[in-house]
Amino acid sequence: MAPDPDAIQRAISIASCLYLPLALGYTLRKVGVLGTKWTRPCMVWLMVLVEPPITMYSLWVLKTGHVAVGRSSAAFLGGVGSILLAASLITTAMIFVGRLASEPFGHDARTRGAFIGSVMFSNVGFTLGVFICLLFLDIPGQSVGIVYATYFLPFFVTIGFAIGRHYGRAQKLSLGGQVLSLFTQPLSVLPLAGFAVGLILHRVASAPPQWVQPANKVVIHAEVAIYAFTIGCTLSFRSIRKYWRECATVCGLKFLITPLVGVGVVFALRSLGVLSQQPIVGKVILIQTCMPAAIMSVVLAKLFRLNEDLASSCWVVTTVASAAVLPFVYLAVTP
Repeated sequence: MAPDPDAIQRAISIASCLYLPLALGYTLRKVGVLGTKWTRPCMVWLMVLVEPPITMYSLWVLKTGHVAVGRSSAAFLGGVGSILLAASLITTAMIFVGRLASEPFGHDARTRGAFIGSVMFSNVGFTLGVFICLLFLDIPGQSVGIVYATYFLPFFVTIGFAIGRHYGRAQKLSLGGQVLSLFTQPLSVLPLAGFAVGLILHRVASAPPQWVQPANKVVIHAEVAIYAFTIGCTLSFRSIRKYWRECATVCGLKFLITPLVGVGVVFALRSLGVLSQQPIVGKVILIQTCMPAAIMSVVLAKLFRLNEDLASSCWVVTTVASAAVLPFVYLAVTP
């Protein structure tokens, strides 16, 4: 059987935008060419300046109707809400799965909290999930992927922080303070503003100009490569040997159990008439449930003094292991 040119092109895109920059960043730091102080400001500027317009465009382009989360206002908002509900239910279910999977290891509270955080939160955003949706399903996949990923930030600062406080040694940040910062700090306000403006444009403006679509793809590819390079500059493999059993378990939960939970949630919501029957919605949810651990699980561990070494190890191992999983995801979501 002849190789699929589209599949080969997508594999090249993933390697060139994700894994090669990741390896290059790690190598340059190890040989002393680059430090790490610049990495956090770089990520902050990407989130503040680049992600809001991408989010805005992703929702604006739904005006074309081919994504079909609803053309009327009520149907559109209902479609967005049902996707956010599915994402929240999947993540909530994985909290209990992570708690059960932690039991055989005999973890202390700090380690258990970090383990659960790694299991529940996946990289569904621009750095992987939305990027894969774009590669495999084109602009419609990106748009629905953005909708799915929007649940993450509010969920993270509420349920995620509650878990961090429960298992952490000390309460570093109050829930009220974090909710307030969600609506006052540029790091959270601007991405949320991009989402709001995109919804408005979807309802009141005509479809975006044709030239925006190729520009959007170039910007997303460049952003993913920069993210991967900066993360590579901060990678550390010291703790992976110590926590290899936990890392292997998280891989199994991320790439086997979470997709099964996602399929169950999709089936249940569709049976109740809540979630759209459009195939692309199910495909995007499948892609997003096959993603590795989120870097924000490491941030959660840092904020609440959980086991940062475990969280970092799980993030590194699942991110690298996702390279072996993505070909199967591609076969599952493409004709």
